[in-house]
Amino acid sequence: MSQHPAESDRHLAALDACLGRTGLQYSSLPRAGLGGGFALAFAPDLIVALAVGDYLGPLFSISYGVAKDLPRDRARILDLCNRHNQNMTAYPVHLHDAEIGWDILLTLTYPIALFENEPGFVTGWALNAGHATTVASVRESLVEAEVSFRPYEWNADDAQRLLTRTLI
Repeated sequence: MSQHPAESDRHLAALDACLGRTGLQYSSLPRAGLGGGFALAFAPDLIVALAVGDYLGPLFSISYGVAKDLPRDRARILDLCNRHNQNMTAYPVHLHDAEIGWDILLTLTYPIALFENEPGFVTGWALNAGHATTVASVRESLVEAEVSFRPYEWNADDAQRLLTRTLI
């Protein structure tokens, strides 16, 4: 299900136009290897990346940065993610383990047509408190389990980090 970069650029332009109509504050991010996207902040420590990948076809991903710079304790982190996902399948979280650091993301994937053809979808998604509640709940679980982490923050480095991790 791959597409030519020109096709993903067309989807990015459509997504940009749709976001522009919502009144949400967002910023365009530089292309990150296999695609591009946008960052939004709903709070100083609640940032979101909307990504269109060259490999996603007519789909786009929305990722919330839950936690970054986790300790490299795979079993423990995966257990926390799995326990969350057992009870909250609508908002799944996953470990993104990379050489440069381990993060937990909440990622959802949708057809790009929802953004292009259903203007109410964007507003409904943006107003959905379930995402913020999930991020807070997973962070609380990490604190209770005494797992060290740093929250994503609204800055250019974290926004680009989140986009890159969403795309790979």
